Amino acid sequence: MFSKEVFVFHTKEEDSVVDKMDNWAMNNNSMVSSTRLDSLTQRLRLFGERIPQEKVYVHLDNTSYFLGDTIWFAAYTRRTNNDHPSRISRVLYAELWNHDG
Repeated sequence: MFSKEVFVFHTKEEDSVVDKMDNWAMNNNSMVSSTRLDSLTQRLRLFGERIPQEKVYVHLDNTSYFLGDTIWFAAYTRRTNNDHPSRISRVLYAELWNHDG
């Protein structure tokens, strides 16, 4: 498999925003009421379900290439609200740019 991760916007070890908010609310005595926080948590979950977003991961077979080299890569998308494989986008367009842009 390919060893180089080029675009990583989120790792599996990170908690979701909703989980962080829940943990913060349980560990802190704050002025935020639990019903208000629950409402916000529920709205964030619904937002993630109704307006799905994706993260794109690209793996390359090398870190640099010479003229004429073949570039092998693998790409996949994951949902941002639950970090499961996404089935929303079917096509990934890739562009190759040189150092001049």
